[in-house]
Amino acid sequence: MAADDVVSTMMQAERSDLRKELQFLKECQSKYFSLTITATGIILGLAGRLPSEVGVSQTLIFLSPLLVVIPCWLVFFDKATTITRMASYVGVLEGLLLNLQKKLPAQYIGWETSISVFRKNQVKTSSISRLPLKLYGFLMGIRRLIFFRTTHRYWILNWYTFSGSAALCLWLSYPHRGQAMFLIWRISLVLCVAALIETLVVLGNLTDGIYSYAHVRNLWLEILKSRGASEALKELSTPGSHEFERSKPAANPGLNRTDTALSRGPSG
Repeated sequence: MAADDVVSTMMQAERSDLRKELQFLKECQSKYFSLTITATGIILGLAGRLPSEVGVSQTLIFLSPLLVVIPCWLVFFDKATTITRMASYVGVLEGLLLNLQKKLPAQYIGWETSISVFRKNQVKTSSISRLPLKLYGFLMGIRRLIFFRTTHRYWILNWYTFSGSAALCLWLSYPHRGQAMFLIWRISLVLCVAALIETLVVLGNLTDGIYSYAHVRNLWLEILKSRGASEALKELSTPGSHEFERSKPAANPGLNRTDTALSRGPSG
């Protein structure tokens, strides 16, 4: 089999696996969304029927759905950035499969190597202040929420649902007496506001910023350019690099090649 045929087969198999992973991530998002709605509805519904003689503070009962809402809210939008990153890579991969190398100057180096380089580039840029990017995402998020255009409605509707669930819990749980309960309520308010701001920043960057499909696709093309891909492969295989040291078998004169390979186990 020719080398081009081997690479093409690998690319097709990788595309199929990544599309399955994308479907799994989208199903995870749906489960987080359903869990938020179900948990909030059940807990608030039961809380309204509890008699006052139970002895449990109404504030704590109405705040309890936030234990589900806030984590699901954050994870949902974190998954959204992962989906965008993976979908953009699949788009580039499909361009390579369609023999568009002349129009798409990129080189195939595999998903694991590509994502490793992608993450290393993120670490390099993390030392630079990301405050302007976050501020831009926050402003774009507000703009999307206000104008609510036809594009990106899925993310916007989910953001409204999560924030509405949190706001409902805070409204119903507002304590009219008791310093301890009021302190707990204020802590919950701070956590909700923090989650609101963080996810709004992500929402804005998903639609118009650093997490958008167009921007991430350009990042992949930059990483997978022929020169950049060659440098990435060279860097990852250079002795002393973290990836090379992790994949190198342990030095043991008493082990033959087969024993060494078995002792390594699956690479991770």
